[in-house]
Amino acid sequence: MERKNKPAFVEHTMSRRSADFDFRMSESDTGVRTITGHGSVFDSPSEDLGGFREIIHKGAFDEAIANSDVRCLINHEANLILGRNTSGTLRLSITDTGLGYECDLPDTTYARDLTVSLDRGDISQSSFAFTMDWEKEGTREDGGNYEYRYNKSDDSWTLHIYKVRELFDVSPVTYPAYKAADVRSAVNGLEAAKERRDAAAAAQAAAEQAALDAAKADIEAEDEVFAIEAAERQRQIQINKNKF
Repeated sequence: MERKNKPAFVEHTMSRRSADFDFRMSESDTGVRTITGHGSVFDSPSEDLGGFREIIHKGAFDEAIANSDVRCLINHEANLILGRNTSGTLRLSITDTGLGYECDLPDTTYARDLTVSLDRGDISQSSFAFTMDWEKEGTREDGGNYEYRYNKSDDSWTLHIYKVRELFDVSPVTYPAYKAADVRSAVNGLEAAKERRDAAAAAQAAAEQAALDAAKADIEAEDEVFAIEAAERQRQIQINKNKF
């Protein structure tokens, strides 16, 4: 089957990821209910996303939080909005654990229904929607936004994310399942990384074979010279014998 190459430009393709993390809910003296949770956990391998796992590193959201207009939604549904950072009803933060958020819930039917589901433990997971600049691959030290690393010990791949381009929403979710579209760009990037690894391995094997062939040719040439020299010595010995 032909492998797909990484798309030329995919930075506007939205992706979603989920995290298991207990929500906390509080109520102010004025009756405003606030939920607190994490949309992402740092330095923790994700579940299998279709041939690879993903680790989001601390610092990945720093610029995105400062530059993004972020909503808090239920199940990523735009018509079920709970808060917004630009209005002050959603507050985002970077904690030692990951991408934290606090959201003051509106006095709406769906928000009240959500608090019941949270109290009951029916909803216990969170998710976030984001975009990446997939054109800037490389190590963090080299200024890359992400890199794929091959784990030879268990023949697996890990996608390390160092910088998120834009953050769209954080959402309490019923199901943290990944849709194919959510990881399409990452999967395409993985296929490209595999192709680069295979090409590098093939180039190394070819170079090693070329070196072996050259060494063999050198040995054969030396053997030929040795044979010629030996034949010449034998000829000289025979000539000397004939003289006597």
